[in-house]
Amino acid sequence: MEHVELAGIHSGDSACVIPPVSIPADNLATIKEYTKKIAESLHVCGLMNMQYAIENGKVYVIEANPRASRTVPLVSKVCDTQMARLATRMMLGESLESLGLKDKKIPYYGAKEAVLPWARFPGVDPILGPEMRSTGEVLGLAENFPLAFYKSQVGSGTAKQGKNSPADCF
Repeated sequence: MEHVELAGIHSGDSACVIPPVSIPADNLATIKEYTKKIAESLHVCGLMNMQYAIENGKVYVIEANPRASRTVPLVSKVCDTQMARLATRMMLGESLESLGLKDKKIPYYGAKEAVLPWARFPGVDPILGPEMRSTGEVLGLAENFPLAFYKSQVGSGTAKQGKNSPADCF
């Protein structure tokens, strides 16, 4: 998933899109290579949460956590791959090769948006940073990124639907 916000915002509070919309192919190849090497060196069996930053075309590892994040169900839905089930099968002894996983082209976009509690807690500072503040997340699916992102904004309560809304543009 590609984060919409810049590095420094907690990943749980960041809007994201899958497949990525602005990461160059060479950076994606580097990310895939780094992820594989890190997973192998940490002996990860199951899910792993990786975070990267890209600056001036160079990929930097922010963190590698041998655990799942709450985004796994959303990524699973967009990719039509039951990641938790596959990870469990691996933890129970099946090999990665036996699962028959392959790269696939996703024919639509999934945009994740955090649900933030500002409406319920009016005095809370709404500035986002490294501390997670969201209380949930929503997913917008569409054939293009702008519409998927708009749907995620409506679902999170950030944007309102109605006459002459941005959805009328798509």
